[in-house]
Order: sequence, then structure tokens, then C-alpha cells
Amino acid sequence: MCLGFYWFLSTKLMFMYGKSGHLSSAQRLFKEMPQRTIFTWNALIGVYASHGLPFKAIELYHEMWISGLMPDACTFASVLNACNGLEDIHCGTEIHDVAIKCGFDSTTFVANALFFMYAKFEQFDSAMLLFEKLNGAFCAQWMGNNLGHVMHT
Repeated sequence: MCLGFYWFLSTKLMFMYGKSGHLSSAQRLFKEMPQRTIFTWNALIGVYASHGLPFKAIELYHEMWISGLMPDACTFASVLNACNGLEDIHCGTEIHDVAIKCGFDSTTFVANALFFMYAKFEQFDSAMLLFEKLNGAFCAQWMGNNLGHVMHT
């Protein structure tokens, strides 16, 4: 079997296991992979973050860095969501700083996660600074779609 197809299929299986609550199967599949791509790391980080396991998501994020793989926008968005689960604004601001250094702070995924994080922790000045920085065509739609959700979370 082609190695690229193996990674693709394994990543899809991890998402499926995660969505169906079979976290141990997703973890086992991840550990058994001979090589991991950004997609496989993101899959398991996202599974942990969405299942209320923020410590595991952040731990895996750090392992990814140690392995030499650079995070992408999806990684940062998932890890920021995990920081929300920790109830720790400092975790989120540290991740935000790294996202800025890596050039991902203005992507839609990361901007949404940052906006929700700052609003959740009532850091409205930071949320507004972020919004002002992201001036552009998508901002009005983005704000309209997300402001109501933020106000009710």
C-alpha cells in the first residue's frame, strides 16, 4: 500500500474514532504510525481538544514541536480551544504569541479561536484589537457569524 494513502486513511480513521468517542483507538493508531504528518498530529490534538482533554491536547502540541514538525493554522486553532478548556488565559496568550511568530495569527481558523478565547476571558480590548487588525472583506461576515455566539457562551 502506498505510504501516502496509509497516512490519509489513518488520519481519517483517527477523526472517525474521535467523533465516535473511541479515543483509545485513535491514540493507538497514532502511536502505531511509523511516521506522522501535520494532519495526523492535528487530528489527535483536535480529538483531545473537542473531548474536553485540554492537557492532553497541549501536551501533544509540545511533543509535535519536539519532533521537529511546525504547527499550522489548524494546530493553533485546536490548541487555543484546548486553552479555553483549561480556563487559562495565559496558556492562550502564549499560543497567540507563537502563532504571531509563525505567521498564522491572521488566518480565519486562528482568528476565530483567538476571538472566542479573548471574549470568553472577558478580554474585550484584545478581542477588538484582533478584529481591527483583521480588516478586510471577510470581517463583517466573520463578526456577524461569531459575535452572537460569543455573547451567549
